[in-house]
Amino acid sequence: MKNLKREKVLLINPPWYRFFGKAFIAFPIGLCYIAAVLEKNGFSTRVYNSDYNKESLGELILGYVTDRDTYDKYPRILKDIDHPLWKEIESVIIDQSPDIVGITFMSGQYGSGLNIAHLVKKLSSDILVVMGGVHPTVLPEETVRNEDVDIVIRGEGEYTFLDIANSEDLNDILGVTYKENGKIINNPDRPFIENLDDLPFPSRHLLLEKETYPPNAFGMMLASRGCPHRCIFCSPDKIWKRKVRFRSEENVISEIKYVKKEFGTQFFYFNDADLIINRKFAENICDLLFREIVVKWAAEVRVDKIDGDLAKKMRFSGCETVFIGVESGDDRTLEKIKKGITIDKIKKGRKILRENGIGVYSYFMIGFPWEKKEDIEKTVSFMREIDPDVACFNIVTPYPKTELYEMYEDIITTDWNFFLNQRPEMELDDNFTKEEAYQIIRYTEKMFKLHNEGKEAFRSQRQSFKKII
Repeated sequence: MKNLKREKVLLINPPWYRFFGKAFIAFPIGLCYIAAVLEKNGFSTRVYNSDYNKESLGELILGYVTDRDTYDKYPRILKDIDHPLWKEIESVIIDQSPDIVGITFMSGQYGSGLNIAHLVKKLSSDILVVMGGVHPTVLPEETVRNEDVDIVIRGEGEYTFLDIANSEDLNDILGVTYKENGKIINNPDRPFIENLDDLPFPSRHLLLEKETYPPNAFGMMLASRGCPHRCIFCSPDKIWKRKVRFRSEENVISEIKYVKKEFGTQFFYFNDADLIINRKFAENICDLLFREIVVKWAAEVRVDKIDGDLAKKMRFSGCETVFIGVESGDDRTLEKIKKGITIDKIKKGRKILRENGIGVYSYFMIGFPWEKKEDIEKTVSFMREIDPDVACFNIVTPYPKTELYEMYEDIITTDWNFFLNQRPEMELDDNFTKEEAYQIIRYTEKMFKLHNEGKEAFRSQRQSFKKII
């Protein structure tokens, strides 16, 4: 495949939360990393978060869409290419007049991403459409078979995208899957970026409508990449090969200082798989924050890694909240999903966090194939026992190429558009009829909602980060 001269790039995050009356009020960090590398190399680049709606700034992403009426709106909008949402996206593409369009998406955004690719090709078949993100990485051939998709980037996209923009020949570009003369070609994988400090900071300033975003929307951070854990519902081995790479602590703090100065951001959210997986690294981050800059922050952490000394450092350096994956209130389930933690460890970690004044936002899951009503009730009861400041439950979803998916592949209906972890059905659970499963979900939703509504003391803290979750 030969490239034309291409200098203008538009990177798009497809709509997802907007289908359900919410909005993604944050900048798409992965696309902004790619934009930064392209900008540094002379390409005119903009980032378009089409899942953002400035009219919905008061809406939290946290919120359930298990209501059937709400859920049913999604496929209707998805299938109606003349819906105002798609017209809005089309007008932005026309206005930007790109030579290359890059689209990132997760499994649930599959149809949304393809709709955008179709809009692009309808405008001009000469515009190169490049897909990337988790879903295209694990299913590159399926993705590139779509007639409106030219190239799939597998894995990290920064330098692969740059090579695509620079090159007239795809044959020597690592990490791409593409079509040539009707044949699908998978080039060899691209090695991971070894020194993450070599990457420029994400180009938040290239975000369309950035002036309408609240300052804290620019606070998302990545201090590391990768996850070594083996949870069966996640796919780190397919993407990161369970390898973790870290930026230098000084590089992380430099970005925080820059963002606070340029965007007025006061609250930062570390979107790492686990910020404290390397204790020394986490301690150094805390020490530098304590000494050099006053900000508030939150992070994803493993609850079993928390101890009193580390929690104290985190709190003194500005940590207000941590996000922990509890998943289940049953040790048997935790073992089966290879979570690597126990009920006792969760209780211990929660106690330490409470003693150090750090809020807890916890995730739970219901609907594993072996679960019965009493197992789900255990999870609900355990949620109330550990008393998180915010509790969120998801419905077990077998995302492609995860161990969970491979265990039950023969019974899964693979319409990626409906791979939503808050849908009104349970895909794998044959212990219940569809109506029984729906009633269980509604009961769980009610219990979690009642719990969260009772957390008056935490509501003020939620306001500080609700727009960046």
